[in-house]
Amino acid sequence: MTEQSRDHDLQFLTERRHEIFNGKNQYLAILRGKIKVPTLTDTDDEFDEGVLSFGQFVAHKAQALGLTMRELSSVVQISMDDIIRIYDDVLFPWDLTPVILNKMAQRFNVPLSDFISVVRNHPLLDDSLRARLPQQTIAARTHHTLDANLRKNELIETQISIQRHREIRKRDAFILDLQRNN
Repeated sequence: MTEQSRDHDLQFLTERRHEIFNGKNQYLAILRGKIKVPTLTDTDDEFDEGVLSFGQFVAHKAQALGLTMRELSSVVQISMDDIIRIYDDVLFPWDLTPVILNKMAQRFNVPLSDFISVVRNHPLLDDSLRARLPQQTIAARTHHTLDANLRKNELIETQISIQRHREIRKRDAFILDLQRNN
């Protein structure tokens, strides 16, 4: 490895250290170009909240108020494990109840409309969707000329696509429920 490429890599890692340590799956998604990296602007110290996932948004707001995960879990009355899963974007916002989101919005002094826009823009990454697939054996009907690995990959891609549509329906229903209860 040349010194120039090492310096380039070091600069990249230094500039993005916050994103790297923000969540397990986020870094891979950033490297693959699936997520736009939140950056600080020159004029202020606020993140561009339009590019944050729900977990990043909650973590950023809690950090801005100086709330620990334990304090946040007691405020919104959910377990620490669920807070960790929210921060890591394993628990999607529509897996929570509207009451929990209302409590977060009140505690963070953020309008519920901001939470709704973050929920609406929450990225549905393939890795997250793959983890949510039901564990079952499925017989797939594919073209007979495909080898076993290609058939398996085709099946997984189909399942991920189906899961993405399920999550979008859940998200849309959740947003309607949030707006109705507001």
